Amino acid sequence: MLKTGYKLLKNVLHLLKSTPDVSRRYGKGSYVLITGSTDGIGKALTFEFAKRGFNIVSVSRSAEKLEQTKNDIQSKFPETKVVSI
Repeated sequence: MLKTGYKLLKNVLHLLKSTPDVSRRYGKGSYVLITGSTDGIGKALTFEFAKRGFNIVSVSRSAEKLEQTKNDIQSKFPETKVVSI
């Protein structure tokens, strides 16, 4: 039981430590589609991809929140293109 727990913890720590460089794999300026991009995990992913040089295609149910998120992204990362749907 302890050995299994150790292996699980080791694998989780390895995953947390090694974040792949997706911008190198797909190229800066590529587009990424993010649904639910105005709250929670979707918003965090939106900012993370924008920080890495990706262009964003945002999808949300709330037009007001979507516009606010778009403005926030473009104020921090002006070179990022944001398409709101």
